[in-house]
Amino acid sequence: MAALRCRDIISASLGRCWGWRLRLALAGCLALMACGAPASELQQVQEQVKELQAQVVRLEEKLGQVQADQQKMLSMLAKQPPPHEPEALVPKAGEPAVSPTPALTVAQLVQTKERYLETKVTVKGQLGLVLIHRKSFFLKGPQEQVLVFFGNLTDADTVQRLTTQGWPGQITVTGTFVASDQIREGYQIIAEAVNFL
Repeated sequence: MAALRCRDIISASLGRCWGWRLRLALAGCLALMACGAPASELQQVQEQVKELQAQVVRLEEKLGQVQADQQKMLSMLAKQPPPHEPEALVPKAGEPAVSPTPALTVAQLVQTKERYLETKVTVKGQLGLVLIHRKSFFLKGPQEQVLVFFGNLTDADTVQRLTTQGWPGQITVTGTFVASDQIREGYQIIAEAVNFL
């Protein structure tokens, strides 16, 4: 009769949880039954199985709570609006992009060229000599100038303005400042954008 009760407990336990501790306790119980262990030892094993079952139930409750909390957090994150960009940095339709850093002068760039080498710069100056065949122009300061390669520009209007008319005002050039063997000074800007001021 005790063996039948033990078998019923074992099958009920297996139906609820397949944890390694439970399986180990059940294996021990079966081994005790096979060896003809006294009823007191079987009673201890049954108590241990019940204790393990209670632990499994508590862990399942905790896991359920963690999953519920995780779902709450995910739903809260999904409801949050996207981060708002400051309006000063967002260009309006038809306006050129505004650089978040102030533009350098040609003199500042030339005097500290090692600092800006291989970095993206925005430089302000006047349009100098345009070399159409080289897709380049000189950006002039009061005493210095730097070569600007504009062959990568995709804006046809900007390229046409650079090559067909002299611009009397200042311009800003945004691009990468690199070493070059094309000119005597050995440096040029590979333009990504040219804005007419």
